[in-house]
Amino acid sequence: AFISHDCRPNCMWHYEGDCFTLRARRNIPVGEEITVSYLAEESLLESIASRRSQLEATKHFLCNCSTCRVSLDPVRGFRCLGCQKGEIFFEFGETIKPCALGACRRCGFLATAAQANELVLQEAKVEELVQ
Repeated sequence: AFISHDCRPNCMWHYEGDCFTLRARRNIPVGEEITVSYLAEESLLESIASRRSQLEATKHFLCNCSTCRVSLDPVRGFRCLGCQKGEIFFEFGETIKPCALGACRRCGFLATAAQANELVLQEAKVEELVQ
């Protein structure tokens, strides 16, 4: 590929008429690889499983970027049930499970497995409504 894919890219293409310009999304340290997303911008807000599925179906590879390799999905936070201001995260694998790394950074709240499952069910309902 001309430029590698990343689910948290440091660059993006900007189109103006027939002119294509590659623009940095943030400061890029010297020596860091230049990356773009092969997905639509809104797809970057989807879960790891969804992004990987789209890339496998359209680009024929399994994404293994640093964002997709983590067990806690950084774009899949839920409003803290404790303070209602922070975010909580869960490990997604065979099962959904709360973990200390996903506790609210504001108040330290850690959801139970039942609360995690309920939030994920609510998330699925919302996804159905918006699709």
